[in-house]
Amino acid sequence: MSHLQGEFVRAFRQAPRKENALATVATGMRVVFREGSTVVQDLQLYYGGVGPCTLLASRTCQALIGRLWGEEMLEEAYSVLLKEVVLSPGAVGGKVGFRRSLTLSLLFKFYLEVQQALAHTNAIQHGVLEAEWSALRPLPDCILPGQQQFQVTHLIISTYTLFFEQPEARLIFIEKRKCEYQDGLTRLTLEAPVINLHLVPSAAREVLESQSEQDPVGHPIMHRSALAQATGEALYCDDMPPTEGELFLVLVTSTRPHASILNVDVGAALLVPGVVDVVTCRDIPGKKVRSFLGYEEELLADKEVSCVGQMVCGVLADSRTQAKLGAAAVQIHYQDLPHPVFTVEVSTHSVGGGVGGGGDALKL
Repeated sequence: MSHLQGEFVRAFRQAPRKENALATVATGMRVVFREGSTVVQDLQLYYGGVGPCTLLASRTCQALIGRLWGEEMLEEAYSVLLKEVVLSPGAVGGKVGFRRSLTLSLLFKFYLEVQQALAHTNAIQHGVLEAEWSALRPLPDCILPGQQQFQVTHLIISTYTLFFEQPEARLIFIEKRKCEYQDGLTRLTLEAPVINLHLVPSAAREVLESQSEQDPVGHPIMHRSALAQATGEALYCDDMPPTEGELFLVLVTSTRPHASILNVDVGAALLVPGVVDVVTCRDIPGKKVRSFLGYEEELLADKEVSCVGQMVCGVLADSRTQAKLGAAAVQIHYQDLPHPVFTVEVSTHSVGGGVGGGGDALKL
């Protein structure tokens, strides 16, 4: 968490995969406290993935300004945020219930991190409760093994009853009056009298012999394709022999970030041995666009490209190699359009009337 005196800033992202995936919901949050207190002076909650553009939960922010940072404030934030961030059942992208729950979950995580930071600076007496520690632990960077052996430790100290279920967790008994629990990330120290102390040794959680093989709970389950993949018998697309009349398609994409298409010369490509045809936007019957996240995008660019890599045409050939050679022979003539926007700073400046002139936003 990045923070200055009395200011805390954090960003979160929830996605189907850790890398190379569009975020389901992303958020940037910032809170500023009045000097020497935990009263909210300023607050910004930005959400992405809950609408066609980034959403500032302004009503929620206004409702919390002037409030003490605590559980009562958090409950009110939930109530207002649910009314402010509304997704229709048919919202683009689906997962409506999951996305709405993420707006609350990510706010809760931000609340906990700020709460812990305030405790470290002695702004408040108590930090995050033990039951909420798991929300602050980072996900492991390493690849987890397919099987894990969980240890269960049961500790009774006077009126305390604690259960720890963590891989490789261990309980250390120190000086007969203090116990420490360690799992590599967290250390918990408990003061307790010597009497009524019972330590049950760790035991591996195993499947009972009496459990039916049809009962999957606790049993390792083999993936359906594991044997075929491990023995090399799995069949992939490239292993399948071509069918009669099968053609291969290689796309030709834009090499310009922002330009008009003057001409697409496919003559040389059609002369490449094995090339059957070159498909352009004009060969697509009917609707030539697709809808993506509420926006319409051309299947193949016709008159203008707005990014490097935008699809312009496709070469069909008898083999993949011939299709690649044909794609390399396609000649596209461009006329670069002025003022391509490469940075946020240039974009902001142009909207303000600098680069674009006259205060008009640039068209990308």
